[in-house]
Amino acid sequence: MSEVNFECIRSIEPNAANNTPVAVTASTSNTSSTAITSSTNGNSSTTQTQRSQSFENSADAYLEATRILLVLIENVLKEPTNPKYRTIRLENKTIKEKLLSVAGIAQLLNAIGFQRNVTEYTLPEDVPLKRIQQYRDVLQERRESWLKGTAHTSTTATGRETPKVNGNEMASLINEQRQSEPLRPIVTSTPYQQRITFPRVLQTNNAFLQSMELQSDAVMQYEDEKLLAAGRALIPIDELTQKASEKLIAFQEQIVAGECKEKEPCIRDLLVVELCNWFNTEFFEWVNQLPCRVCGSEESKLQRTQNEGDIRVEVSFCCGQETKFYRYNDVAQLLVSRKGRCGEYANCFTFLCRCLEYDARIVYSRFDHVWTEVVKKYVPCYE
Repeated sequence: MSEVNFECIRSIEPNAANNTPVAVTASTSNTSSTAITSSTNGNSSTTQTQRSQSFENSADAYLEATRILLVLIENVLKEPTNPKYRTIRLENKTIKEKLLSVAGIAQLLNAIGFQRNVTEYTLPEDVPLKRIQQYRDVLQERRESWLKGTAHTSTTATGRETPKVNGNEMASLINEQRQSEPLRPIVTSTPYQQRITFPRVLQTNNAFLQSMELQSDAVMQYEDEKLLAAGRALIPIDELTQKASEKLIAFQEQIVAGECKEKEPCIRDLLVVELCNWFNTEFFEWVNQLPCRVCGSEESKLQRTQNEGDIRVEVSFCCGQETKFYRYNDVAQLLVSRKGRCGEYANCFTFLCRCLEYDARIVYSRFDHVWTEVVKKYVPCYE
């Protein structure tokens, strides 16, 4: 007989609540509570029960919370006598922001068997493993349904149909699927290896020259027409051009007023600056180390480096879990992942410069660094 409380399972799913939305304001006191004020009557509450009755969970929040909860449950099932895995610390940043912030999660944790005190949730050893396994199985099934977009046609064991997914939530589901590794690249005219493979020209055994030839071949992937079209579609060119035009006008006004003695810049030079700003702040994420999937720490120990097909993968270990950092070289994959260190950064940004027909080059240094240089129009040099 199932020990699962399906009402608690449903309560954390997107669109599970239909009450009036609320305004949420972070507390400024020394406590970690959140002040929740109704937008209709002004009443406030800090209880998880009232929170779950007041507003819906987004698909993103639901998928991330269930991912974390399933990891925690799996750890308990793997090592049921290890007290470390039976404890959820309330002040853990990832736990607090991505698990405990989800409406209905407190009731679900209680249903599984967790007990809360001032600083943590604990799972007593007398909670049957069978019950924990049943909750894991149902959570996995429901989460998979939401990922596949079939949750609205599924029914729970109680016979009640689960809520439908709206357009925004479906977009969130696509984003969640996009983060599964290795990523599917954007469709291109030719596969990655064909885009970077050319007959060898240099007849030499010099390792440095050989590496330079391979690097020069690698940038030829940028010239794929379908890939260029995809890159152009991602760039908010109208917005960036508007910002560049405003800066040009400001320059011209300063020159006329005698406040600036510099030569008037070319609009294309200002545009590439705006492209760089957008790339750094909105499009691409610099990642030194992927955070642990359980505790959120970025101090995970690098365990090994391995290859999965053409992709080099850095595998880190923390909290009993492995985290894989895929070091993509294919721009078609970087346009999807949008994260990495200097190699991925320069690779993707140089390509986007080529999308806008800038003369750009990617520079490889022998001291383990990579960057992009773009030729300026009014001063013939690279910056």
